[in-house]
Amino acid sequence: MINRKSHAYALDTDPNRVDWPRYVRLGRRARSLADAGNDRQALELLRRADDTWRGEPLAGLPGQWARATRSTMRDQWLATMLTRCEVELRLGHFAELVPELAALAEQRPTDERVAGHLITALYGCDRFAEALDVFRRTRRELLEYLGAEPGEQLRALQQRILRRAPIGEILTRPGRPVAAPIAAEHGPARSNYLPVRHRMVGRDAELRHLLSAPTSGSPDSAGGCIRAVSGMAGTGKTSLVVTAAHLLRDRFPDGRYYVDLRANGGAQQPLDTEAVATLLLRQFGVPAASIPTDRDELASRCRGLLAERRAVVVLDDARGPGQVRPLLPGNPAACILVTSRHRLAELPCSPLYLDPMSPEDAAGLFVALAGKERTGDPAEVDALVERCGGLPLAVDLAASRFKAHPTWSLEHFVRRLSRRSGRLNELRHGLESVALAFDVSYRSLSRTQQEAFRRLGLHPGPDLGPDTAAALIGRPLRETDRILESLHDLHMLQENSPERYVLHDLLREFAVDLVTAEERQQAVRRLIGFALRAADRADRTLNPRRFRRTVPELPQLAPTGGLVNELADELDWPDDKAIKAWLRAELPGLVSVEAHARATGLGEEAAWLAHVLAELLDSEGLWREADEMHRAATHHWHSRGEDMAESHALLALASIRIHTARYTLAERAAERTLAIARAAGDAGCAAEAMERLARIHWSQSDLSTALSMQRQVVEVHRKSGDEWNRARCLNNLGAVLIHLGDTQEALESFTEALPLAESLNDSRLRLQILGNLAGTHINARNPDAARDAFEQILAIGEDILSPDNLAIIRMNLAGSLPLPAESARATELLRSALHTFRQTGNRQDEADAINGLGTVYLETGRNDAALDRHAQALELARSIGAQREAAAALRGLGRAEHALDRTSEALNHLQQAVSLSRQIEATEEEAHACEALAELQLQAGQVAAARTTLQRAVELAESARLPESKTMRNLRNKFDQQTE
Repeated sequence: MINRKSHAYALDTDPNRVDWPRYVRLGRRARSLADAGNDRQALELLRRADDTWRGEPLAGLPGQWARATRSTMRDQWLATMLTRCEVELRLGHFAELVPELAALAEQRPTDERVAGHLITALYGCDRFAEALDVFRRTRRELLEYLGAEPGEQLRALQQRILRRAPIGEILTRPGRPVAAPIAAEHGPARSNYLPVRHRMVGRDAELRHLLSAPTSGSPDSAGGCIRAVSGMAGTGKTSLVVTAAHLLRDRFPDGRYYVDLRANGGAQQPLDTEAVATLLLRQFGVPAASIPTDRDELASRCRGLLAERRAVVVLDDARGPGQVRPLLPGNPAACILVTSRHRLAELPCSPLYLDPMSPEDAAGLFVALAGKERTGDPAEVDALVERCGGLPLAVDLAASRFKAHPTWSLEHFVRRLSRRSGRLNELRHGLESVALAFDVSYRSLSRTQQEAFRRLGLHPGPDLGPDTAAALIGRPLRETDRILESLHDLHMLQENSPERYVLHDLLREFAVDLVTAEERQQAVRRLIGFALRAADRADRTLNPRRFRRTVPELPQLAPTGGLVNELADELDWPDDKAIKAWLRAELPGLVSVEAHARATGLGEEAAWLAHVLAELLDSEGLWREADEMHRAATHHWHSRGEDMAESHALLALASIRIHTARYTLAERAAERTLAIARAAGDAGCAAEAMERLARIHWSQSDLSTALSMQRQVVEVHRKSGDEWNRARCLNNLGAVLIHLGDTQEALESFTEALPLAESLNDSRLRLQILGNLAGTHINARNPDAARDAFEQILAIGEDILSPDNLAIIRMNLAGSLPLPAESARATELLRSALHTFRQTGNRQDEADAINGLGTVYLETGRNDAALDRHAQALELARSIGAQREAAAALRGLGRAEHALDRTSEALNHLQQAVSLSRQIEATEEEAHACEALAELQLQAGQVAAARTTLQRAVELAESARLPESKTMRNLRNKFDQQTE
């Protein structure tokens, strides 16, 4: 009857009518009869059991349960069959057993019980030579497959045959001991199976982790541990755990055992779990006859030993957790160290993931291996181990090769490692090489994993995310995600931050060598197509109003369009913040993709990629990279005669060169754009060119020209109804007016621009305008209001403003702080800003920040340091033609020299500051310089000159509607007192 039970069906019948339970019962009864000496009755039952067995059990039935059940049944069949052979041998059926045992030995060449029975049967037939030949074959298989000699029983059988012992002496009888007691009960005959320990260099933290095994048991612990070490090929996993195992010998006195599991053994097949258990039991001294043949019993026996023995056991080079997990007890007394190229996250411990060595450790390892005599140049050693990628295997092979060539210098070897033929060709010695180690890992991958690994090596950037990887591999995102995780599990791929993947540089070189030309071309075009479409989508969403062109369908990328377009269109961007996060993560890769496109002859694709990335490169401060990209794009479009496309590249190039204070080149690019725009009658393009020219004149302190041009541009946008560009240019206009000293009109410009930015919901433009408005508070001698405004902008602007904009706000905040009371914070803010300016290449604001540091130092009495900073700022400002910053530096030098009683030099520098400020119409700066000069002239006894200079300062302040400063007020009081 068939009954339903727990979502399944069960056959309800008499167990005696089912062949499998009947087979098991017959075998067990026969074993009991044989053990009692009733061989003939046992044989009768065993033959009935053979009649019950009818070939492959559960044949044709798929699934995991069927496979596991079949395996259990085969194990039971083998145990029953060996019992029958044992009985028949005692009954003298030698010749009849030879064919059957010979066939079984072919199937199980390392099974010592099968070999023993076959040798006995052959010897019983007087086939002496063949019996010994079976022993030799079995020994060879054991050495090759398990790395072990035959067990004590098989060796004893060989010795009896060699001395021609009577067959009766060889045959075992029930109740008669055949070997020494099981060593598992009395201690192993040999206590150390570990490989030779080599000197360990580096890896101190990792070694401490492995040596942190419990020192004694607790009420719920047997005092052992399980430690897993995983890493890519060549990271030194075996060396580390073998060193640890040797060092743990005193805490685990019951022996040190080692099994090579051969997951990456090349031509040798990995050991299965049963073979590992068998070899461990053999090392622990368990006789072959006592080693169970049933899989579950074998694993249980192994777990039992590891739960009882205080030994160190190294299971080296596991294929994965499934190979060793059945052997691990829940509460071990042994210290079990497992290594693998698999991450082994499923094991009951926290795995230690072994990364490449630090540069210092790698250098120390090379010197230790190669010797100190020829490794005395630290710089060359560092260069060499850098080319080894921090891999201990690569360092080891490099050291061996270096020692083998006594005429080589380190410099010569580094040159060889830098050849175009690749490092992998050099990192070899004898029969060993890094490439061979990688090849073994590669061959263990599935075909899909191999394909993905090869193509991932083609990515030119520092890392990549799943979306970019999907385009490169050429598979949907969901499938790619699984592939990436599987490669990461096998240490073929590193995850340096969440979902940002990278190949070790030597693995990347290995992967690229495997790619065919056609595969490379298709993968790279998919990558470029995805980068262009995704970046274009992001730019249009974040910067919908920027002056730009529409990217057309590009013929070279057309064959890759379907999947690539789907991946780009399905990017998970719920809001602008997500887009910015994606762009910032992918930006280094996008820059590398553009360079790769140029280098591989895809100039048009590279030029379009430069165009869609222009705003992002500008805002993120990647100005050096942007300059190269836009120069190349300009050249490409110019060579094609596409003037309007060229004009857009020139506009981007001009902006970058303004940031980096290359004003002559920026002006040339903007003038060329203006000529193209006027020839084409494109008013919008012409306005963009004039805006760039206005910024160039403003940066060079030609404020009148800058003011005139900015007003023209604002009027163009007012007439066209382009409110976003009008707000942007009104903000720029206000900045020019501030420096001209017209604070009131500057406020009017900012006040007109701010509601436009707010109505357009442009947070970045709004904060930029607020930053300039805060600057007017400083000019109005209202530092508290300025400080509050700058603090608010910094609090909300981290994810809105560019790094350069934020640095400017930090610098301006420092200028609003009271000194010397808050000199420490001012110094911190200025140094932070200075670091950003130097990173981006913003040399004009760099000079401004250095001047700011000089001011802080002067107000805190560090006069010499102030003098140094202002001198540094003056040199930088003059080198880039930044006149305002030069004037401020001259004023700072004069004030510092005044504080140091260097009156003559101080007068000279302050007079230069006044003259330069007047020349560039920098009203506010001239007023400050006149104040400082008047104060010094009065102190030097030049009263008339001081009075005239002060009068000029007062006039400038009034024209710029600046409040009277404390210094000016004090000077006027002194002159008033003298008059009285």
